[in-house]
Parts: sequence; structure tokens; C-alpha cells
Amino acid sequence: LQALTGTVAIILGFKYWIQPRVSALPVHDALLPFVFLNTFRYLGLSFMAKEQMYDGFPTDFLTTVGLLDLTTAILAIISVVALKNKWRFAIPLVWVFNLVGFGDLITAFPQFFGLELYNQNLGFIWLMFVTYGLATFLSHIYIFIRLLKNLKRSKMKNSSLKAIAIVLSFLGQTVLYAQETYPGKATKVESDISANFPFESKFINLGNDTIHYVESGEGDPILLLHGLPSNLYIWRNIIPNIDSNKKVIALDFLGFGKSSFPADKKVSVEVQYEMLKGFIEAKRLKNITFWVQDIGSIAGMLYSIREPQNVKGIALFEAPFMPADVMYDQLPFSFKAFMRLTRTQSGNEKWMVKRNFAGKKLATNFFAGRKLPKEAYKFYAQPWDEKERRYAITNGPDPASLSFTKGRGKSEFSDLLSYISNGMKESTVPKLYFYAKKGLVNRKGAVEYAKENFKNATFHYLGKGKHLLTESHPKQMSAEFNQWLNQLNR
Repeated sequence: LQALTGTVAIILGFKYWIQPRVSALPVHDALLPFVFLNTFRYLGLSFMAKEQMYDGFPTDFLTTVGLLDLTTAILAIISVVALKNKWRFAIPLVWVFNLVGFGDLITAFPQFFGLELYNQNLGFIWLMFVTYGLATFLSHIYIFIRLLKNLKRSKMKNSSLKAIAIVLSFLGQTVLYAQETYPGKATKVESDISANFPFESKFINLGNDTIHYVESGEGDPILLLHGLPSNLYIWRNIIPNIDSNKKVIALDFLGFGKSSFPADKKVSVEVQYEMLKGFIEAKRLKNITFWVQDIGSIAGMLYSIREPQNVKGIALFEAPFMPADVMYDQLPFSFKAFMRLTRTQSGNEKWMVKRNFAGKKLATNFFAGRKLPKEAYKFYAQPWDEKERRYAITNGPDPASLSFTKGRGKSEFSDLLSYISNGMKESTVPKLYFYAKKGLVNRKGAVEYAKENFKNATFHYLGKGKHLLTESHPKQMSAEFNQWLNQLNR
């Protein structure tokens, strides 16, 4: 309601009060108030800078919006002085300012909604977006109108066009840089993604624990390891699409899906790793190819680092393979905010055990990046119906601990990330890395880190996706995985 009424007020004020008073003015005088309005754009940097009024914004948001705000403000100040003194190059300077400033806004607003910041208590920053942000947007539109009219004057035409060419060249370089990370058009979620789970459940006893898994095919094994807060159900559209001459096995980690939850409630990374190692030994699996995600990727990466002689390759997505500070900085605001709620044991139990966050439709859709069909929810939600099993999340790997020091302090989880990131940097095991725009655990910073540090790696950009990428691009992922694996077998 605030955004709507503010929008109407600004538009009416512009139409009936501002525009009639400036329409008849000479171009320098007409542009002056609209350019001056943008001299306050430095506020965008101060409000979004870390350690000032709000520290929850991701680094890429700060860079693309905050620094462009500062640049726009400086250009606006120079342009105001030039217009006031009617300098010869005042109008070309306004072209430069307006193109940069308008580019800043059309970059900021999609990120604002993409980060779901409207769900957060941003205080005065919210007012900045729905009032001042809109006012500056309209100012750019009006400036463009007056500048285009002014182009009819031949005296100004050449210098203005040169200014436009310079700015467009700069903006083009920025777009090309983004294209290097996310090449081509971000393809949408695939249609007709099946919710059926037509696989026979199998169980194996490992000491006091019972592990649930599904298995099909023959040949060198492919081990599929799920992440949080899911189970082997995420692989249902992958298993049938992997080449039939492969043995495909998907398992549930301890406490997840249909696997047992240890009586002592211990499901740390090392406990899950030892379970995985015991499973591999019990099944006598050799020359393994891993396909892993999230906590599954932690266990899979640890195995490929410690037992590389038994690993043919590792395919991964939405995986914490980078140092703690890199991981924290590139996380989206929504994830950082939730980490703050769950970073203490009491907070974790409140949200995961008492409120059963992982068993809610909202959480499932959030991680999947799409609204799932009704029949899919039971596979994600039913394992958490038993309250005692919800401790599998609270007692497992704890990325929320990074929020205490923003990834720059010592903790058990940050030490784990340091070990994994160093191991993956040195590992020569063939890797296939899937990523999406914009992901959740793996945003732009993670993708760039992987491209800089992975050896013997193949990278595949899927398109639009969140955390459970097999819920958005299963056919594309399967096809690329088969092609990559066939090359390994040559």
C-alpha cells in the first residue's frame, strides 16, 4: 500500500505540477532540477555499505548498486555545475550521467525483488526504494525526453552522440563480464517434471544404523548424494535418464528420508562420512562417480579428497567448496537472514524442531525454486512429521555458525570449509560443475571461485534455478552428465 500510494503521488505530482513548469524552459534550466535530484544518490552507497545501517546485503548487490550509485552522484554533481554555468559540454555530460544512472536503476530493482528484500525489515531503506528510487527513475525518463529533443540541434548532436557511444561501450563491457559467468539466455524451468517415485526401496544395516537406498543398472557405480533439507527423492528424474550401462545408487543420509536416525542424535559431517564409507565398503563399490549436492557434496568431496584412487569423477551443484568468507559473502540476503535466526542451538531448535520449517510447503518451494505439484510434497515433508527426526538438521553441518563472524572467524564449520576448499583446489579428480542463475548456496561469487580454482573441470550453466536444481533442469543435467561421463570412459 505504501509503494502504491507513493507511486501515484509522485506520478500525479510530476504530471500536474512539475512537468508544466519545466516544459517551456531552455534545455539547461529544464534539466537542472532533475539532475540535481540525483546528486543525493550517494545515499544508496551509504545505506548499503557493510557495517553501516544494514550489513545483510550480498557483495554482488553492493558492488553493482552501491558503487554505481556513488558514480551516478558524482556525475550528477559535475553535470549540475556544468548546466548551471552553461558549459559547452554540459549536455554531453548529462548524457553520460543519465545513461549510467538509468543503468544503475534497472540493475538495482530486479536484484531488489530477486533478493526478496521486501520481506525484510529494512527501515528507511525501504522508503528509499519506493519513493526516492521511483522519483529518480522518472527523472531519468524525463531527462531522456529532453535530451532526445535537444539532439535535433546539429551543434550538440555530434558531441552528444560521442558521449552516448562512450557510455554504451562501458555498459557493454559490464554486460559481457556478466555473460562470462552466465552465458546466453537463462533458460526457464523444464516443463512436465515428473513427481512419481517408481523405485523399489532397499535397506542395508551398517552397525546400529539402517540406510535406505534405491539401485538400478549394472556397471561402474554412480552414487547420488542428496542435500538439505531433502532426501533421495530429488534424484527421481535423474536415475532413469542416466545411461543404462551404469549402476546408479541413491541413498538417504542418516536421519533423512527413510534412513534411521542415530539414537545419540549425532549426525555430524564425520558421522555421515563414515556412514558413506561404510556403505561403499559394504556394497564393494569400485571406480565410483559421485553426483552430489549440499551436505551430500560435503561427504562426496571428502571421499574424493581422501580416497581419490577409488573415484572416477565427481559432478556437483550447490556445493560448499569455497572458504568460509567467500561462501558467506556471496550468499543471498534471504539466506543470511535465516542463518541469523538459526545460528544458536535454541534458535535452530525453534525453527527446525518446534516449527518444522523443513516440512513446510513454503520451504520446499523456496529451495526448489518453483511451485511443486501436490503429490511431490509428501516425499519432502513426511520424513519430518516425526518430531524427533527433525534433530537431523539441527545436529548436522551448521553453516549458520558463519553468521557470527560473517565467515571470518574460527568455527568447526569454517575449518571444514577450509579443509574442503584446499583439497578441491589440489584435486585432479575430473569434475563436472552445474550452476544456475541465481542459485542459493552457489551464487556468482561461488561460480567465479570454482572457475578460478578447480582443476580438470567442466562447467555447465543450466539457466534459472535455486537450490534443488534437479527440480528445475533434470533432463538437461542428465544429458550433460552422460556426455561428460562418456568422455571419462574413453
